Amino acid sequence: MMRPESTNWRDEGSTVGRVAFDGTVHNWAMRNSGVNAAVLNDRAVVDGIITAECPDVRAATLQALQIDNLADGLAGF
Repeated sequence: MMRPESTNWRDEGSTVGRVAFDGTVHNWAMRNSGVNAAVLNDRAVVDGIITAECPDVRAATLQALQIDNLADGLAGF
């Protein structure tokens, strides 16, 4: 879900991109057995999962959103 969006987030700019990223994470969490509760309890869980599964997507997302870790890009959790 995140791979195709990272380019859009870069093109939209970090502020708009962060809003879109937050929505994508909500969507991803809902589709994966409702892991929203896990993300609510520890926003860094997103960083850990993406680092393990898709480190290149994580790197592109961090660059696009101009953040140090993915938890910093989550506003709605």
